[in-house]
Amino acid sequence: MGFGLRWFLSGIIVSCCLSVLFAQPEGYYDPAVGKSGEELKSILHEIIDDHNALSYAALWGALIDTDEDPADPDRFLLIYTGRSLLKTQVYPDWNREHVWAKSHGGFDNDPPAGTDLHHIKPSDVSVNGDRGNKDFDFCSTTGTRHSEAVDCYYTSYVWEPGDNIKGDVARMMLYMAVRYNGDVAGEPDLELREDIPTSGPYFGRLSSLLAWHKMDPPDAFEIRRNNRIHEAYQGNRNPFIDHPEYAELIWPGTMGQDTIRPVIDSLSIINESLITVYYSEDVVPETSLLEENYSIDNGAFINDIAHHGVSFSSVDLSVSNLFSGSYTLSVKDISDYHGNLLEPVMIPFQVQTAPVEMQYGPKSAVYPNPAGDFLIVKACSGNHKGTLTVMSASGIVFNSQFLPGEFRLDLSMLPEGIYFIRLACHTGSSRLERFIIQK
Repeated sequence: MGFGLRWFLSGIIVSCCLSVLFAQPEGYYDPAVGKSGEELKSILHEIIDDHNALSYAALWGALIDTDEDPADPDRFLLIYTGRSLLKTQVYPDWNREHVWAKSHGGFDNDPPAGTDLHHIKPSDVSVNGDRGNKDFDFCSTTGTRHSEAVDCYYTSYVWEPGDNIKGDVARMMLYMAVRYNGDVAGEPDLELREDIPTSGPYFGRLSSLLAWHKMDPPDAFEIRRNNRIHEAYQGNRNPFIDHPEYAELIWPGTMGQDTIRPVIDSLSIINESLITVYYSEDVVPETSLLEENYSIDNGAFINDIAHHGVSFSSVDLSVSNLFSGSYTLSVKDISDYHGNLLEPVMIPFQVQTAPVEMQYGPKSAVYPNPAGDFLIVKACSGNHKGTLTVMSASGIVFNSQFLPGEFRLDLSMLPEGIYFIRLACHTGSSRLERFIIQK
């Protein structure tokens, strides 16, 4: 056979294969031509709306067909793990995973949303349970690798699927956000959002899903699945498999990886020992909970850092020696989940509440009072050093450490006035006393 004939026949074969893969009805998307934004989203909704809704029980038979293993027609593939099972295997070997979690819309297993094959996949039972209703986002650098679905990572509220199915997951979510807009009684109004964690009829993170859609385009398996759902079951299609460009036309400017640096939105001084820092987005715990990334001047120091509530977008700083006066909080090297670093920032703040005389903590003696050029201090016990802080009404004067017992504190450099001394022992107990300097 000559080269020219072989090339001609190969072209025929390729054309035939493509026509089978992309089995779109002629004119199916004609109303969407030239449209964009909300208009395109609305038109696509009308095109794919009112599909033939299956019962929840019918999904068992449908899924082993739509997700057939390309290497063996007697088997089918599970999402997340990629495991291949015999079509004769049933629960508890696998179950039905709602990629748009049922709790994010309240549709349970009821048609049409609860039985829509365009977002329901066969899954390992345990993996399905671990994924739960987590939002989708990047977390491979900070999350935990799943023990069964080894290409997937997760945190307390985020799930990242493997690279080979990121686009599949993204297009299922895009489909759901277009198909269900609440225009029919009993159907949810679903929406993709940027901020996570989400609840109610919302899901995120939109920018990550759009990035996955772009980095993992539709393959033969996904195209065949779309065709089978349309031809054999529901009579509607996923537009983002047939026309990947629709995503950018509906959600312009968000197709690429997020490159926006996180910033500090606000600072809240809760009390003399607690500051809450609010970031513009979720930040990586390995950076946001690292004490060396924060510092406070004027003698105050940070003891501990913890998440504020369930979100990773704010942290609580546990602070010592924060009294009335002016301070500056310095923050650096904080990263978001896309690898963007916070620009190092110095934030001035005021503490207005003046300290009051308190009688608690370790047994101590401070005399003479009034004092002149020195003060005799007796505090704490044992062999561990304690910490003392001397402050005036306008702020901290100095900090020092001391050995338990009695010692002489030099005040010769301080002017006359009213002062406070805070004595803290290694056990965590402390005492604040007022004294006067007269010369």
